[in-house]
Amino acid sequence: MSGLASEGSLPPQPAKLSLKARTLRAGGWTVGAHVAGQGLRLISSLVMTRILVPEMFGVMAIAIVVQVIVALLSDIGLHQAVVQSPRGHEPEFLDTAWSMQVVRGWIIWGVCVLASVVLYALGRSAWAPVGTVYGVAVLPWIIASTSFASAIMGFTSTKAITANRDLDMRKVTLIELISQVAGLLLMFAIGWWTRSIWSVVAGVLLVPLVSVSLSHLWLPGHDNRFRFDSGCVRAIVSFGRWIFVSSALGVLAANGDRLLLGVWLSAATLGVYAIALNLSTVVDGLAYKLFGTVSFAVFSEAARTSPARLRELYFRMRLPADVFFLMAAGFLFGAAQLIVDLLYDHRYAQAGALLQILSFGLFFTRYNLSCNTFVAIGKPQYQSMVQVVNIVAMVVLIPLLYRLYGVNGAIWAVALYRAPSSLLAVFFNTRHGLHSTLFEFAVLPAWGVGWLLGAGLTLLVHR
Repeated sequence: MSGLASEGSLPPQPAKLSLKARTLRAGGWTVGAHVAGQGLRLISSLVMTRILVPEMFGVMAIAIVVQVIVALLSDIGLHQAVVQSPRGHEPEFLDTAWSMQVVRGWIIWGVCVLASVVLYALGRSAWAPVGTVYGVAVLPWIIASTSFASAIMGFTSTKAITANRDLDMRKVTLIELISQVAGLLLMFAIGWWTRSIWSVVAGVLLVPLVSVSLSHLWLPGHDNRFRFDSGCVRAIVSFGRWIFVSSALGVLAANGDRLLLGVWLSAATLGVYAIALNLSTVVDGLAYKLFGTVSFAVFSEAARTSPARLRELYFRMRLPADVFFLMAAGFLFGAAQLIVDLLYDHRYAQAGALLQILSFGLFFTRYNLSCNTFVAIGKPQYQSMVQVVNIVAMVVLIPLLYRLYGVNGAIWAVALYRAPSSLLAVFFNTRHGLHSTLFEFAVLPAWGVGWLLGAGLTLLVHR
């Protein structure tokens, strides 16, 4: 009787919000955090371009690319496994995923240190391409230092993944913003004092320290401990094998441009390109946030509980996303030079023309939504096939167009290499009832609207 009385005395649990309500709430937090984060990145770029010389941005671009490539080459789908799996709330599953994540973080750092040693040896033996970013003496030391962030991030609590699974993004996004602000303040302070690239390294390392600490101390949920359950390991590895393939291919496709261009361009020219790329990825970053967090969680829940709603949810998310990305592409094309001239000094003026070309890449960014849908419905191999096509197109187009048309030709290749894989994504969508030819054409006029806004703003400012 006491047990029944005890149960009866429990306070009523709040009703769980509908999927639509949780999606809108999570989307609002994600978009808001992204806008704020991009504002912080812009402030960082404006301040640091006045403190450091362009060559240092080329060095940092390569250092970050090496870390990202190693990280994604070791991605076994831990985050996706927790979000997608019916066991995603079980303590032993979460602890196993966390333990694997910690080990992976230290492996990433170890591989990056090894890469830095190789680069150092090449530099000492004069094998590094003379006059390129790979020949800059400080590059190996920057790679070894910044990549330690991966070892730190490995300790991030799975509470953050659980919050993503439940579409409860408020505290997760606040942690991200607090971490970014802390890193920027430290970077500005050291940069103003030393005028050194090491100020950027210090900021890069403080961000994960703050983020990991807050993920354990502030977020509700299961407190992780080291544990390796064999059944959970098998489940994660089984699910993650295609994620591993897809990530390995995807990271080469997403970052291969800087690795290839680094062979031909000086550190200063690569630094200017990095500025243009950062501006173009303001919108791309929003795509990653929405497609990598909100949409994947939504589609995974729909696939688990109500598969018949998947098509409706897919197009409901595609419409505003496509309109936004196409309008952004048109706006950047019309206002690229104005944006660069307003934000940066004359040393970065060439970034305007590069940004105008890169804006066309947003035509294909919108198909990232399809790739997340493939994983949610249990077809991650489709995503891997898409990335294979991306890599082949990049490896063929960038060297070819560089030889034919120089730097601008290579930038056009960066902007357009995802066109063939987008057609493949459309083919896969068709197989699963997620394609509408009318929809694909109906959203295209949004580019013209964006271009009119960008060109009109440019004329207004120069009048």
